[in-house]
Amino acid sequence: MLTPIEESYSDCPRLFCLPFAGGSGSGYRHWGTLTNDVTIVPVRLPGREGRILEPIPDRVETLVEQLVVELRSMLDGPFGVYGHSFGAIVAFELARKLERQGFSPRRLIVAGRAVPDDASIGSYDALAAPAAELFRGLERELVEVLRPAWEGDMVMSTAYRYSGSTQVHCPISAYFGMSDPWDGESSMSGWKFATTGEFAMRGFPGSHMFAFDESPKAVIAALVEDIGT
Repeated sequence: MLTPIEESYSDCPRLFCLPFAGGSGSGYRHWGTLTNDVTIVPVRLPGREGRILEPIPDRVETLVEQLVVELRSMLDGPFGVYGHSFGAIVAFELARKLERQGFSPRRLIVAGRAVPDDASIGSYDALAAPAAELFRGLERELVEVLRPAWEGDMVMSTAYRYSGSTQVHCPISAYFGMSDPWDGESSMSGWKFATTGEFAMRGFPGSHMFAFDESPKAVIAALVEDIGT
């Protein structure tokens, strides 16, 4: 289910936002208050919020097939796709699937997740370590509510296989937190090989969750520049 923040901004380019592992569309809700130049469209995935009773797919490809159907009615104008951490993988595969169906994003923005490879998937510490940031300060009861979605997303993430020959044609921007111990500038630079189009990188103050904690306003300004022009 997709929830546009402000219908009055429907003439602006839309940005479909995929959450990090265990996250939900509501994590992007405040972004819509920071700009009138891009319509922020949080994507609510199965197994959380109003979709809590829906089963979580066990493969990214299955999830993307479902999202394409749900997105189709909103592809009548310019749009971009954003994904943070685990969401970056989903955003990449979503952009690739949409391109094959004739819908080309203005830009794909990936944040806080390097391009995975076969060597890193099984032992990729960054899959689990950022959960400490997600769950920090939350009551135990709330953590237990969030944990099933996080675990389901981990199943998809660890099963995912990226092929170096698999590319999108739209431009890619890679965003990273300058203090991120897992997915900083060097690891994010690998996304340049995932597109036949333009590639750009942007660094922001903060760690793995920089787009939500330390630098949301700076990230929004960058998104407007990347998507809204």
